[in-house]
Amino acid sequence: MSFNGDYKTAYKFLQISRDYCDSLFNEDTKVNINKLEMKHKFESKVKDLELQQMEKTSYNKLSLGNKN
Repeated sequence: MSFNGDYKTAYKFLQISRDYCDSLFNEDTKVNINKLEMKHKFESKVKDLELQQMEKTSYNKLSLGNKN
């Protein structure tokens, strides 16, 4: 291993390395946030559809009950 005392260059590369790590971390975080948002929207839509179906079923039962 060779040490030539070029600390400025070493520090520069350390900063570049940290910047890349931060950039990758931020990108991964964005991807995870997007996945969670999509999952939440999907689950909300499913719940809305289930509620609508329950309301229709209840309405139909009431309508049929009133006819008898």
